[in-house]
Amino acid sequence: MENKNKLSDENIFLLKVTSISQIENKKIIENLIKKKLDWSYLLNKSLRFGVSPFFYKNLNYLKKYIPNNIFSKFKLSYLHSFSSNLKRYNDALPFLKELNEKNIPAILLKGGALAEIIYKDIALRMMTDIDILIEKNQIQEAEEILKNLGFKQITIYESSLAKELKLHHQISYKKNNTIIELHWDILSSHHKFNVNISEFIKNSKRIFIQKVPCFIFSVENLLQHLCIHLDHHINVNEFRLSWLLDIAEIVKFYKNEINWDYLKKNSIENRIEKPIFENLFLAKKYFNSYTPDNFFSNFESEKSNFENNFLFFLDNSNRKLIVKNNLSYYKKIKNIKSLKNKLKYIFEISFPGGNFLKKKYKFKKKKFLIYYNFLHILEKAKKIL
Repeated sequence: MENKNKLSDENIFLLKVTSISQIENKKIIENLIKKKLDWSYLLNKSLRFGVSPFFYKNLNYLKKYIPNNIFSKFKLSYLHSFSSNLKRYNDALPFLKELNEKNIPAILLKGGALAEIIYKDIALRMMTDIDILIEKNQIQEAEEILKNLGFKQITIYESSLAKELKLHHQISYKKNNTIIELHWDILSSHHKFNVNISEFIKNSKRIFIQKVPCFIFSVENLLQHLCIHLDHHINVNEFRLSWLLDIAEIVKFYKNEINWDYLKKNSIENRIEKPIFENLFLAKKYFNSYTPDNFFSNFESEKSNFENNFLFFLDNSNRKLIVKNNLSYYKKIKNIKSLKNKLKYIFEISFPGGNFLKKKYKFKKKKFLIYYNFLHILEKAKKIL
């Protein structure tokens, strides 16, 4: 794909610093750091993109070129990420142990799976929660275990039908500052892509987190999940560089184990090839991860603006792309069978109740309910119409 956008020195530096191995990037980093870089920009961008710990770990030997007040903030972000992630793992371990004792397979997703297995240093993979996939028929039992361990449900649904009819694919619980998201699928029923979650579960492999047994997806399914996950967030104007880095580092770590033929064939068969090809293309181009050249055959990248979208977020992380209307509500309603439940769902997402509105808009006084409900309806209409 031809791209006319030229990366700034700061963005080149950001991409080069943000990787586990620095062998290939060392000379480029050492040359760039001697230039007059905008360190406030790099600090803010790295924090927003979830990659600031790399600036402390990978630039420690070059800190004389970095303003002291900036470097101290990189160090603080590293230490904070380490302590926060350590606490998350420690809070999640009793849950994982009890799941194992009750023969409930737990599949770690995203950062929870990658911080120890891929990054080795848990501080490098910043997280906000621990994501765990449980088979749908065992979710209720898993929820009871969490409750018995002192976790409280924090997910508030717009509609009472949402959980009952499985219109969502996850539910969140919190204890102290640790959030555990329980998933029974990786995609909601109304998502534009579909995967066979039973196949993903069947292909998963056993790992150990601090000597506690659990599972992760096979490397091919892991890449599919993370590529779709990144595609989804870009389409709702959310982007973190760490999500693309995950994909690149997985490819580097499992380079000799990936079945590229299976990954390509399976992605095409399941009609999820677009986000797979696009994000592996970006990982290869911007993070030097390996992908066979023939993997991209028949992939017409010049007809897509995905790389320009990536570069837009790289340059303008505080701005938003213009995205297509949100059709997910149409698909949700279509999946609801009876007319009575369809109408009930439409009413409840329009008037979701005080608890939902207070959490969404962060207000306390009841007198603001009518105002924020009106605002909520306008926002819903804007997304759909």
